Amino acid sequence: LNGYYLTGDGGASDYGVYVKDYNSPIIKNGFIYDFGRGIYLENANSSVIENNFFDTTGNITLYGIISNNSYISTIFNNTIFVNSTVNDNEVNGIGISILDGFGNNNITNNSIEAHADWWDISFATFDYSKGSAVWMKDTYDNYIYDNTYTVTAGSDSGYEKGESDGSRAIYFNTTGGKVSNNSIGGTFESTIGFMVDGVGDLEIKIYENSTFNTAGHGFDYGVILSAENVTLDLNGYYLEG
Repeated sequence: LNGYYLTGDGGASDYGVYVKDYNSPIIKNGFIYDFGRGIYLENANSSVIENNFFDTTGNITLYGIISNNSYISTIFNNTIFVNSTVNDNEVNGIGISILDGFGNNNITNNSIEAHADWWDISFATFDYSKGSAVWMKDTYDNYIYDNTYTVTAGSDSGYEKGESDGSRAIYFNTTGGKVSNNSIGGTFESTIGFMVDGVGDLEIKIYENSTFNTAGHGFDYGVILSAENVTLDLNGYYLEG
């Protein structure tokens, strides 16, 4: 992108960069603004997404980056800000989504911030993927570390603007697939550092000493394990509140 801007009109169904069924794309050094989906990868292996700035400040923002059924990708040194200001529980607000299948993706040295102004970011919701910095579904053998994750709710969510109640920095879930051997770490600015739930093979490893700066509004958690037979391997590292 050579330092230039790709700017959309804020449409929820719009894509900034769309890659399907082609391997080894490199997307770097640009600014991607106001698309419903900033970058979308599907069946696109060995991708590199590096040194980009995503700022989606329109009233409908779904995702910064989606990687669907793709593997051996590198997402490095990006700044991602997703902001949903619509009071609509169908609208997401997710920085990075890694969905379905063998992973071996590396997500490192990124700053990921998700903000939502609607109720579905709250802890009581059934769809925990919404309002997350990173959502990992049915994927395994990924490395997610040395990132900063910030998730906040807005005034329409039932909390004062800027609070982090009910927000999840990283959300892992499976509906019967495999979420295993994922290694994570970083600085977590959210009510819930990371959450694991679902049915299947669930295993998370801590990759580095990690800091959890929770909001202090009544229900703050470093980690929530909400499934049977989950393995959390701290691997000798610190979880620090």
